[in-house]
Amino acid sequence: EFKWKFENIAAGGVRITLDKDCKVTAFGLAVVPPEWEGIPVTEIGQYAFAGFEDISEITLPNRLRVIEKYAFKGCKSLRSITIPNNVLHIGYGAFEESDLEKIIIPESLKNETEQWGLPSGCEVSYQ
Repeated sequence: EFKWKFENIAAGGVRITLDKDCKVTAFGLAVVPPEWEGIPVTEIGQYAFAGFEDISEITLPNRLRVIEKYAFKGCKSLRSITIPNNVLHIGYGAFEESDLEKIIIPESLKNETEQWGLPSGCEVSYQ
């Protein structure tokens, strides 16, 4: 079971990170909740999933707008991820030291991929 940390942010959203003592389920699935106490989760915080090598699949909420820097750094088991259409920014090094093979992103982000630390050979496609 994941232990989430929530932080209210300006603009009426919530930033989410994982408690570093959290253990990944046997299936390696992380589902980011769409809201907390009725407020939408709009940001994934810095280093939120960093170092969680057993996470193989992450489901992100549709109202997500920002993924902060190094959010998925070192996620060695994560092979693919779909970024929701509402995401406006992905921070520097967000996928550094991961083994990501495929990422699906909004077309509006296609000129930003070089800064994310995607592994060479990672397939980038657009929704």
